[in-house]
Amino acid sequence: MGKFDGILICSDFDGTLFIGSQNSDKTVEAIKYFQENGGRFTITSGRYPAFLGKYKHYVDANTYLIGLNGTIISNYDGTDVIRQGFLHSDSRKIIKKIIVDLLALKELNIFCIFMIYEDKCNEDRKSCLKQ
Repeated sequence: MGKFDGILICSDFDGTLFIGSQNSDKTVEAIKYFQENGGRFTITSGRYPAFLGKYKHYVDANTYLIGLNGTIISNYDGTDVIRQGFLHSDSRKIIKKIIVDLLALKELNIFCIFMIYEDKCNEDRKSCLKQ
């Protein structure tokens, strides 16, 4: 029985585990120690799990990753997905109304079942989610 059995640590990737393209050796060592003593470690990120897999030689999650800001929970290569919740493309109409009402939105990325919608918003935000 490890001293960290039953404990899960989740960490963001950008600006936390990696700042720019750098990571801390002390952090990597601490995570490995935690895992070797029964702890579970994973990454929660806005990135795709496959992207995070490119860095697993530094920090290797020993449980499922939480990617795309919580819309998918899977292993690194996406072959074992235990949860996904992508928006249906019909959601664009509702989202457009919300976006037009927001004052500070400058960029938008929406992940739908069969597409990724990306747009830069103009000053009045009406260019977002062009139909």
